Formats: sequence, structure tokens, C-alpha cells
Amino acid sequence: MLDLNLAFRRITSNLALNLIVFISMAVAVLVISSSPIYLDSIDRQSLRSELKDYLSNHSEAELNINVDYPFMTINNQDIAKIDGFIRDSLQSLFKISNADIQRQIKTDLFEFDIPEQSSSSQLNRMIRPTNQGYFLNVSEFNDHVIYTKGSGVSGSQNRSYIPVAVESGSAQEFDLNVGSIITAFPAFGANTRSHLSQSRRMFNTGNTDNTVTVKVVGIFESRDVNDPFWRGDIDKYMSPYPPIETGSGLFRDGIGIRSQDVRPYLVLMVDHNVLTGQLGAKYNGTVGESRWNMLVPPEVARNGSRRFISESLSELSSEIVSRLSGSSVRSSLNLILNESKRQHLSMYTPLLILSSVMVLGIYIFIFVVSIYVVRNRSQDSVLMWRRGFSVKGPLSYYFAEGLVFFMISVGVFPFLAFPFVSLLGLIPPFNSVTGNELLPVQLFPAPFIYAAVSGILNLVVYVSAGLIAWNSQIKLKDYDGIRVQRKPFFQRYYLDYALLICSLILIWELRINSTVLDRNKLGEEGINEFLMISPFIFLLSVSLVFFRLFPQVLRFLSGESKTLLYVVGYIFALAMGFTSIANVYIESDTRWLFIALSAGVLIVSLVVFRISQGLKTDIVAVLISISSALIPFIYGPDDMELFSYEVSRGFFVVPIMMFVFLIVQIGYSKSPLWFYLVFRNFARDSGRYIWVILLLAITSGILVFATTLSMTITRSNLEKALYKIGSDGRITLSNDQFYRSNYSLKNHQDKLIGNTQVATVTRIMRTDSKTGSTKLGHKFEFMAFDPTINNSWSRSDFSEHPMESILNKLNPFAVDHQLVIPVTATHIGVNLKFDNNYPNITTKIGLIDNEGRTFNLSLGRINSTDWTKAIVELPDDVSAPLKLLSIYISEPGFGPSGTSGGMEISDLFYVIDQAELTLEEFNEFGRWAIIPSSVLSSDNMSILKNGGVKFNFGKHMNSSVRGIYWSEIGEFIPVIASNDFLRQTGLSIGDYSLIEIDNSIVIVKIVDRINFFATITTIENSFLLADLDTTMFHLNLVKVNSANLVNELLFALKSDYSVTDNARSGLSLRGSELLLLSEEIADLKRDVFLSVGLNILIYSIILITIFLACMGYLIHIVCNYRAYQRYFASLRMVGISKTQLYSSLITENLFLVFLGFIIGFWAGIEMCSHMVSSVVLPSDGKVVIPSPIVSVDWMVIGTSFSFFIVVFAIIVLITAWKYSISNLGILSRTE
Repeated sequence: MLDLNLAFRRITSNLALNLIVFISMAVAVLVISSSPIYLDSIDRQSLRSELKDYLSNHSEAELNINVDYPFMTINNQDIAKIDGFIRDSLQSLFKISNADIQRQIKTDLFEFDIPEQSSSSQLNRMIRPTNQGYFLNVSEFNDHVIYTKGSGVSGSQNRSYIPVAVESGSAQEFDLNVGSIITAFPAFGANTRSHLSQSRRMFNTGNTDNTVTVKVVGIFESRDVNDPFWRGDIDKYMSPYPPIETGSGLFRDGIGIRSQDVRPYLVLMVDHNVLTGQLGAKYNGTVGESRWNMLVPPEVARNGSRRFISESLSELSSEIVSRLSGSSVRSSLNLILNESKRQHLSMYTPLLILSSVMVLGIYIFIFVVSIYVVRNRSQDSVLMWRRGFSVKGPLSYYFAEGLVFFMISVGVFPFLAFPFVSLLGLIPPFNSVTGNELLPVQLFPAPFIYAAVSGILNLVVYVSAGLIAWNSQIKLKDYDGIRVQRKPFFQRYYLDYALLICSLILIWELRINSTVLDRNKLGEEGINEFLMISPFIFLLSVSLVFFRLFPQVLRFLSGESKTLLYVVGYIFALAMGFTSIANVYIESDTRWLFIALSAGVLIVSLVVFRISQGLKTDIVAVLISISSALIPFIYGPDDMELFSYEVSRGFFVVPIMMFVFLIVQIGYSKSPLWFYLVFRNFARDSGRYIWVILLLAITSGILVFATTLSMTITRSNLEKALYKIGSDGRITLSNDQFYRSNYSLKNHQDKLIGNTQVATVTRIMRTDSKTGSTKLGHKFEFMAFDPTINNSWSRSDFSEHPMESILNKLNPFAVDHQLVIPVTATHIGVNLKFDNNYPNITTKIGLIDNEGRTFNLSLGRINSTDWTKAIVELPDDVSAPLKLLSIYISEPGFGPSGTSGGMEISDLFYVIDQAELTLEEFNEFGRWAIIPSSVLSSDNMSILKNGGVKFNFGKHMNSSVRGIYWSEIGEFIPVIASNDFLRQTGLSIGDYSLIEIDNSIVIVKIVDRINFFATITTIENSFLLADLDTTMFHLNLVKVNSANLVNELLFALKSDYSVTDNARSGLSLRGSELLLLSEEIADLKRDVFLSVGLNILIYSIILITIFLACMGYLIHIVCNYRAYQRYFASLRMVGISKTQLYSSLITENLFLVFLGFIIGFWAGIEMCSHMVSSVVLPSDGKVVIPSPIVSVDWMVIGTSFSFFIVVFAIIVLITAWKYSISNLGILSRTE
């Protein structure tokens, strides 16, 4: 039986240590039970922020739930039954007793014949106008309208006609007034003229069985157009329009554009009893469309959670759809949830991972502290063993003590977790989100379940640690605590290796999946729990494996053993040797022989170092090992890419270890005694330090991992914003041809240039392109801009060389000669001779003015095969001077559909005062080049003997064009290609290629390569960059004014975002999108998960890890105090001074702390590097561009470590002082 009284006495007998254990367990329970509360609160606060943003752009009436049922039978009994069912379902959804639920019932379409419509009306047709509409009943309608004429519809039924009310605007549109008589008949569910004519024929022939008489009894207007009753859109009640079919050509950017000839429906408001009585009786069994719309009070939605709202709406939909086949449930709440679902999951993931890692760290602390507590009771353990206690004895004691801790922590701290989390809303980091209010918390069972599980784990850890320590003490029968030679349990059972293998498997799976998310059987994304805790498993396994190597490392550092050097050297040499031989024989790659030779030389150096008997031989071994690392560099081929940095680094490890060993041996021979004793104790009694080093490594590793991951996520989100926008701002014109034809970015550019805050403005042409001249070419993104004023953000890993130097390669070539037409010239002409008569071919001259505008002057059709002087007048409305661009022929058609032939060209001239002056004689090719048309083009050009050139043209055309041009800036466009473009196309630097830009063919030459470029976010990451002016020049050869293809502006500001207040109003244009970096950064700061949730969690982790590290170190000192005291007393009695003892004490503890921190720091960085790409998830489910870079928060880590060093110094100084006042006589008699 459990003796709780004895448990209390045992706890109070060593109150200080047990209090630390209890505090640790309480913190574990508090943190674990707070985690679901905190995540739920952050989720609720995030939902509140999203609702606030939604309501800032929408009215509260648009926050609603709609139930649509298109098959409502129009009779009282069915309507009452379904209405009651839906109202009860909606009201029970959020427990709203007085919910604002609006019901609408409308009939199918009717044809309305209005005899009173005047023939002179704007609706006049060859016959009376076609009037379509329906009868509509809306609950509580009369309370929200004013009748300007007549009276409202009543429930009294008049068998001679149906009383209706019409909105004033519709009454004017359809020439209706109070007393107007309308004949209505079903429209047979069709919109076509044939059906309408059929309906009208039925009426006109006297077949009135299908018609009803309608009388207008009232004309009304809305009391308030902003009344929530109208649900944010009064027009859909009063004057709705027929739906626009997507195939009708009336869509622009997904938005319907109506013709002015389209007429609205005529809506006739009718009383419910009239609808179900007269209409229902007239058209027995007819069905109508019904809708129930419930307003969701914002405060109700604010107090909910994503999961609750999503599950509630899902249950409501399932319930209604299962009862009413064909019905549907829609809600703006679902839109809000779906828009942020992926973003919520991407930010929720790192919070959950960091929380899990922190909790696991706390359990390691509890386990280590429990080990120390039980070891501190070593005398009790030996006493129980000598009195014949089996393992059941200590098991019951430890279980009773743990049960006391369990009851107090689980019974109290879950209840404290709720106010603790809620109060976080009052701290400064949350003020910008909560408005200095409490965080929203909700009482739910999960925290109590988590607390119970945490308490059970606390109990298991405490009992397990006690039994492990008790078993070790009994088997050693050594309770003086000075020397523990028995291996820890995890080394005896090889648990460290097993854990390391598990962590490597998890890391491998992370690299394969590239995410910690997983999908269930339903295809829904969730977090893989094993991958979530993989950082902690890696940290723990690395620490435990290091402790197995720890004695060998210490013996190596103390100069006592070379075993570690030999193990590392031989393993690496043999691995590289076998790999080299395998590659030589299997892959027939003889280059690996150099690495095999290096491995052999390395083995020779190890053998020499092993048999060495003196310093000179040791130095020879070091030199041989260095030569093994240099062999591939000296004798290997220059293109040996397989000899990577990692491999070369491995070869240099052995000579460095040899050098360190020699320095250590020399140093120890001249070092003071106290320094030697420190490393001697570490080497011979390493078991004493394992647990404290483990604790320091775990806590520092968690701190480094958490802060580094936080800094990486913060930097990644900022860089994603920079990459998305490219600079301080970007204006993008829609790619839709409608906007490109009717709008220009020129106005935006002028506004930006005139703004004193704007530093630079860059014009950009961005378009989808493809290689080759056929439809089968590789598709990619083409981007042209001015590289001389490029203000795009970049990062060092975007390219192998500085981005600026790479972009300089896009600058156009220097112009050595131009064909400039004098300002005073009035005409331009050329002598032409065709080898045949081509009736469909028109000859043209291409010109470009001083502002870059292009002009194509037609020389007409040359119908003669003799020399013809073709001349044309120069335009007046140009910016002089004009320059010749091209001479070409134009023929209707595209691709290989042209007529092949040839023409001779001679003496290009211009006219001044009726005098012809030669501009170009064509005596040599000069800079004349052929306009590209196809890979298969047969176009060619040759010099004629008597002067001039002959241009032979094939059937392939470039946008209906073939000809020659003056290539003043080269015959190709220099481009920079992405590595993915080169990989996917097989091209390389220096290659030429034909590409298609906006249906025009140009030649490009690849001059360099990069990885990424800001604003290019395609998943394939296949793109080409070019100079805008060069691109425009080549496109202008076949297009007029290709400058219209410029569809973006990128601008940089002189100061920090001071233009944003006026940017929206000053730079807005229909069909364009304005992106501002300042707004993106503001959105990041408002993000509850990123700016608040993550930061608070990081602060908590920092505080908890510092607390655990300090307390763990203090416990180590306290529990080993007696052993240290006796040990130092014995050293004092053999003549070692106090100064030497103090130096030994400080050095030992400093080395201990340094070793723990180094292990933790390295493991934390490694954890983050393996996890970052899996944790930094894209909000849209695509690839994160640019890829995140691991960023260490040196400030936080340095401050945290400095704080611990201060605590460490205080503890060591107090310990040294306590040792200094020890009575050697008493200690010697005790010994």
C-alpha cells in the first residue's frame, strides 16, 4: 500500500531538491495545458482580426448564412414545415434565440404583358416589349419600405386579380402606376424568342387558362438603402438582371459587362397568402426558389473559433442537404475561413513544433533532476538494499512521491492556465492586435486532458529515473558519489544509436517530403506528429551519441589516447578508398584514382603517427596527411567537380587532429598541475558530468533552434514580400487585351517621376513566351527592363556572381552608325525590283522617331518586275529626327503560309526641296540583317555586282513580315537565363535561340545565368531577362509601337514609404494593381500568428530554457557538493594551494558549460537547417520563393548565454567560498 505520509516526510527531508522537481513538474503541466489554450486563443484572435478586415471592406449585412432550396412547392403546408425546420436549424447553429432570419420565395420566370406601355417608350419594339420577371415574397418586407403611391399588398385574396407592389424605379422603367393591369403567364423556363412568341400566341389566341391578371396596388421605396434587411445589395431585390452566361463574350477579367440593351427583370412583390393561395392554386404543384438568409452578429463570430465555425457550418449543411435534396448552404464565414486556411496552417505549424520541442525539453529536465535527487539519496538506497528490499520497495516510495506531485500539479495548474493565457493579451507585444484587451479564451476539455497526460508522464519519468539511479547505486555498492565507472543505461542498451538512426530516418523523410504536413485519407492536410518532434529527437540523439564518444574525446584532448584520431582517420580513408575504386570499376571514371591515392597516403600517415617514437616522426606524419589532402588539387584535372568542398574538408580533419594532439601533449608537459587535474578528472570520471552536459546541450539546443527558426521565419516572410514586389512599389497592368488596348502606364510613370519621394522608376515588359516558332516550344516567362536603373531587390544566392555585374551584360551594344533622316526631309524612297509579280505582297519602310515610336510607311504593291522607284511622304506628327528601321514586305497570313520569291534593293534615299539624296547605297552588308522568321527559314541576302542587295524570302513569316533591318544594336537580344530554363531546354551560356514574344519571333543569345530574380514567381522558375530598349527595337521590326507591351512599373523611394498615404489615390487606374512594400510589411506586423503568437512563444522558450539550464547546473553543483568537498580537501592535504583549487574548479566548470553549449549550439543550427524548408510553408500551397535562409539571432542567443554565464559565475564563486571555509580536520576524520 502507498504511504502518502511517508512520501511527504521523504519530500520534506530534502525539501530544496524536491521543490525543484515539483516546480519543474508544475511548469510542465502549466506549459502543456496552456499550449492548446494558447493556440486556440491565437486562432480566435487571428479570426477576430480577419473578421475586422472583412468588415472594413464589407457591410455587416454581408456576414450571413444562406440556405437555398430551388424546389419549394408553393403551398402553405410544405412552406410552413420547411420554414420551421430551417429556422430551427439556423437558430441552433450559434445558439441565437432572436436571429435575424429573412425568408424569400420567388416563382419561376413569368412573361408580363403590359398593355399600358406606350409605343414611344424607350423599350419600344416591333411588337410590345418583352417583359420577364417573377413574383417575390420576402418576410417582414412592409416594415422596411415606404409606399409613395397606393398601399401595401395585403393577405386578402381577390379572385379577380393578384395585388402586387412595384419598386419606384421598376415602375418607371416598365411604365407602371397604381392601378396598372398586367397579364402574366409562365415563361416556360426559356429565354428564347421562339418560346416567348409561343407564349404570346397562346395568350393572343384566347387560350387564357395559363394566365393570371395582376394589378399594381402600390409603389414603394426603401426606407434606408443601407438597412441590413437588404443584405448589402438592394438592386438584387428591386431590379435584378438576367444572369450573364460565361460564353456570351460579356466577361472582362471574370467580371460581367452588360450591354445597355439588356433589360432588368420585373419584380412583383406579393403577400405570402396570395402567393400560396391564388398563385399556388392557379399553378397547382408548381415550385419556386426559396432562400433563408440569417445575419451572423459580428460578436458571435468573434467569440467563435475556426474549428467550431467550420464544423458547425459543415453539420448544418449536412443536416439540411440530407433533409432537402438539392438544397445548398453558403456563408461568407466559409469564404473567410477558406481564404486563410492555408496561411493559418503555415503559421500554426512552427508554433506547434516549437511548443512540442519546449515540452520535451522540460521532460528531459525532470528526468535529469530526478536522477540527481535519487543519487542524493544514495545512502537510503544502499540501506534499503542491505535490509533486503526488492525493487518493489523503492518503486512504491518513488510512486508515492510522484503521486503527491501529480495530484498537486494536475489539480491546480490547469485552472491557472486559462487566466495565464488570457492575461497575455495585456502585454505590449499583443497590444497592437488585442487593443490592450484580454486574449479570448474558452473553457474546453483539451487542456485538462493534456494536464492529466502531462501528470502521468511526470510520474512515469520520476519513477523511471528513480529506479534507474537506484539500480546503478546498488550494483556499484558505492555511495560516496566520487567515481561512477558503470556506463549509463542508454549506452548499455545502445539506445543512443537507436535514437540516432530514428532521427536520421526522420530527417531523410523531411528531405523527401519537404514538409512536416501530411494528408489523411480524405485528402485534408495535417501535421505529421513524428516529423514534428524530429528536431528534439535529433538533438537528443546527437547529445547521447556524443556522450558515448565523450571519454575518448577527453582522453584525446588530455593527450592520453590517440584512439579517436585513428577511428576517424581510418573510417574516412577506407570509405573514400572503397568509393573511389567502385567509381573506377563501375563508372569507368579514372579521375577517382586521385582520391583513392589520397586515401592511401592518409592511411600511411596514420601508420607513421602510430609507430612514432618522437616529435620529428610525428611532424613527418602530419606533413604526409596534409599532402593527402593536396594531391587532388595539385594533380587532379581542373574540371573535377566531384571533389567537393565537403570531401576536401574531410581530408583536412586528420592533419588538424594530429596537430591538435601534438600541441596538447606539448602543452600538458608545461601546464600547471591544476590544469592537468581538470582534464584528468574529465577523462577518468566522465560519468559524473554526463547528465549536466546533456541538460545544458538540450536547453541550449532548444534555445538556439527556437530563436534561429523564429529569425528565419521572420526574415523569410519579409524576403517573400520583397521578392513579390521587387522594390518599394510595383504597378501592374492587366494582361487582358482590353486593358492593354485602352489603358497605358504612361500616366503612372509621369506621376511617379514627378513625385519628389520617388528615387527611380523602371519600366518592365513581362509576358509569357516560348522557344522556337512552333506551338511545341518550351514555355517560360520573359521579362525586359532597363538594367542601368534596375532597383529590384536581390540576394547573394540568386546568382553565382554579383547581380549588378551580370545585369551589365544586358546593356545594348554601342551604336557605330545610324541611318538618320534629316529633319528637313519630306519624302523617303527606295529602288526595288521583284523577280515576279506578287499581288498580295505590300512593301513597307519601318521608321522610328526620337521618342521611340515606330511608323510603318507603305510603298504599296509593286506590280512590275522592272526597277521601280517607290517613294512615300514622311509623317509630320513625329519627334524628329527619324531613323530608318527596316525595309520589309507584308503578306496576309502567319507562319509558313507566305509566298516565296526575291527582290533587289538599291539606293535608299530621302527628298529635300525635291532633290533626292542617297541615304544608303547597299554596296556592302554593313549592319543589314534579316528579320528572323523561323528555325526553318530560307531567307537570305546577297550583294549584287552592280550595287545593291538581293533579298530572297521563303514562305515562313514573322507576324506577316519578312525583310531586312539595320541592326544598329546587334542582330540578337542578349538575355540572362535561369538555371531551370537552361536545364529544361538543354541550352547553355553562349547559345543562340529563336523565341516568340507576343506572337513575334526574335533571336536571343544567352550571356549568363542566375537562379532567381525578384517578382518572377513561376513554379517552374523558367525565365529570360533582357534589356527593354533592345527588346523593343527587335519587336518594332514586325510590330507598330511595341512600347504598349510595357505592363509594369517598378519604383524605389528616397525615404521609408512616406508616399504610401497618397499612393492609392494618386496611382489608381482601372485594370491595374498597385503593390506597396509598406503595406505588405504592415500586413506582416498585423499577422497574429507571426508578429505576436510566434514572438511570445519564443520569449517563453528563452525564459524556460534559461531557467532549466540555471536550475540544472545548480542542482549538479548541490548534489555533487559533498563529493567535491572531500576531493578538494584531499588535494589540500597533499599540498595543493587554494589558488590552484579555485583555478581547477573554475576551469572544470567553464569547460563543462562550454562543452554543453557547443553541442547544443551546433545541434540547434543543424536542426534548423534540416527543418527550415519543411516548416516555412507557403500560404498558397506552392513552393516558397525565395527559399528561406537559416538566420541566427546572435543578439538573443548572445544575451541569453551571457545571462547564464553571469549565473554560472555567481554559483562557482559561492561554491569556491564554501570550499574555502571547510574544516580540513573534520573532513579528514569523516573520510
